[in-house]
Amino acid sequence: MTRRRSSFLLPNTHVPSVAEAADISSYAKHAGHVLLLLFFVYVFEDRFSLNVLREDYVPLSPPEDDEIPSEGLGPIFKIVLYFSRLATLLLLPQAAFDFAGLVMFNAFKRRVPLRHSTLESDTLAITFRIVTRGSDPEKIREVVRRNLEVLSNSPAQVQAYRLEVITEQPIGIEKYGNFLERVVPQEYRTGGATGKARALQYCLEEPSESLGRNEWVVHLDESAVLSEDAIMGVLNFACKGGAQFGSGLTTYTQDGITNWLTAIIDSAQIAEDLGQTRFQLKMFHKPLLAWQGAFYVTSVPTERQVGYRRRSSIIIDDRVDAEQHFAAISSRLGYGFDWIDGEVHARSESSLAEHIFNRKRRLQAASAISAAHNTPYSIVQHWAARLLPLTLPSLMFGLLWSVPTLFILDLVCGFIFAVRAYAYTFGVLRSFPGEPAVMVPMAFASPFVFLLDSILESAVTLLAMVHKD
Repeated sequence: MTRRRSSFLLPNTHVPSVAEAADISSYAKHAGHVLLLLFFVYVFEDRFSLNVLREDYVPLSPPEDDEIPSEGLGPIFKIVLYFSRLATLLLLPQAAFDFAGLVMFNAFKRRVPLRHSTLESDTLAITFRIVTRGSDPEKIREVVRRNLEVLSNSPAQVQAYRLEVITEQPIGIEKYGNFLERVVPQEYRTGGATGKARALQYCLEEPSESLGRNEWVVHLDESAVLSEDAIMGVLNFACKGGAQFGSGLTTYTQDGITNWLTAIIDSAQIAEDLGQTRFQLKMFHKPLLAWQGAFYVTSVPTERQVGYRRRSSIIIDDRVDAEQHFAAISSRLGYGFDWIDGEVHARSESSLAEHIFNRKRRLQAASAISAAHNTPYSIVQHWAARLLPLTLPSLMFGLLWSVPTLFILDLVCGFIFAVRAYAYTFGVLRSFPGEPAVMVPMAFASPFVFLLDSILESAVTLLAMVHKD
């Protein structure tokens, strides 16, 4: 409720409530972030395309290359640069979705309120499920303890819930209250699925005790810790109806940082979640380009109908993300998807080597799934991933030396790289809102991390193509 304070000098002065002040702050932050995004676009467009419109423009050559003339680039170099620009165009759908999502929807929302009555939420039965190999029992015990603490102290007061850990190796957590540990039997087999997909299919074929009629499952990464906002978002999503699957935001710094470089690299994922993932789920209600498995929600009856068994030419194993394949099948069958407000907290990899290994596995999974499902979007995604190393010349010669090709081609490529570079800066700003001593230097470092990560991602892509696990 708003208040008005009267005085002799300022009669009927409006004093914003705490909620109104939070709204004003979030809208101000969002406006500032949009302006910063547009500034990135201007800077990149100036380097890639707009500078050729100036009367005093002189094309530059890369340094220490006397064989390439300054005004007429050698034919081989020009062909390579044109191919690089064309390969960059495959990234346009991702960049366009990221830009639209980050501009259209407030990226700095305040706390998520419960939008439905307590009576509606009381009818829900929610299972929070973590799938793990069980190789680090101490870590899993700590994640379980913290998640149970958040659930028991949540103002939403979820009535019927259970936290499940599905593991290949016993962890040794005693069953108590709302917690259940389930070990997948070694002799269990299901058609064409191994690893995580096998564990998830086991839960569908050998379900635990039902909690109620309106059942939902919240799938969490083995390092993910819930927040109060995530619980509110899940309840709002389930009560709203209309969609059988939902996905939300995962952050990587609130739960501690073990490696600053991987933390900044993973922070770009925040822009992808709040950009392309949120845009496609809110506007199209389908995972056209991306779907991540660290935090997603499924309706139990629908999940059983879809399943995690083999349904195409690929075998669902540790090299193919079960969640991506599951989302692609569900979308093809016509089920609805939506965005979930709130966020869960996960941790970045503790070393660069671990990050490279996981990124290679994800690239191989995305490539296999895109090739198998053979939709227009998946085909673009497949070739965008495979040809990513070819985009490096386009980035380097456009950003550092402003070497031009066709104006419209340079214009589009400048936009693509601007959005991709801004993702790292936005991730830092979103991850450290109240820590200027950390946020400012990391924000300044993020463009350089973008250049470094572009080289790293290209190298990992080549590694994923030549080295199969």
